[in-house]
Amino acid sequence: MKIVYRMSVVLLLSVVIFSCSKEDNTTPENTDVNSELLIVKSTDRASENAFDRFKSVQSEIESKGVPTFPMSRGDFSALYGAAGNPGSLTAKSANMIADQLMVVEEVGFETYILDRTKYSDFAKEAIIKIAAEGYLPELTESEEFASLSEFEQVLLKDINLISKDFSEGLGRSAFTAKTANCTINGQPAPCTATLAVAGAAIGGAICGLPCAVGGGIIGGIIGWFADGGSK
Repeated sequence: MKIVYRMSVVLLLSVVIFSCSKEDNTTPENTDVNSELLIVKSTDRASENAFDRFKSVQSEIESKGVPTFPMSRGDFSALYGAAGNPGSLTAKSANMIADQLMVVEEVGFETYILDRTKYSDFAKEAIIKIAAEGYLPELTESEEFASLSEFEQVLLKDINLISKDFSEGLGRSAFTAKTANCTINGQPAPCTATLAVAGAAIGGAICGLPCAVGGGIIGGIIGWFADGGSK
């Protein structure tokens, strides 16, 4: 499909031109972000309606075409507006998240989360399990969760809700991935939902909790193209 090919090309260019990731390809930190954003509990994050925001961006892209990456401020503003301005994402942060999602596609979801993020071991395992199961109702009940930092506790709750929303939303829309480019625990998995979880985790690492939803939407869009869902 032409649009899928174009998305692959522009995302590949984002890796070459933008070069956001560090030499070891671990999730970079955005030095522009206010440290207070790392733990703010803003209701504007709206992780429970991430899929509806994703669908709005999807419609915008289908109507106006795939943006060139790295995104200009104009393209970013249009898509950010379509998503309902979630959190505190900027064009720079959005491009950094997209860049890291390309690394996820290259090395695999589990490898990226385990080896290239700086979260605690419990948080890493929880993120992978959330992506595999869609939602963990018992997430907050363990002693390990209670011992996490406030930041990781809130982030995991957000990722859990984002994953649940995407899983339920994809189920309602009867979406079927046309390819199986993503895997979790060795099993094929829809990239739309898998990369939404990855994007949320990356967004939280790059620019704090308010960026988790935006990162999830970016991941969902890139995963949607990988799944061949742009027809």
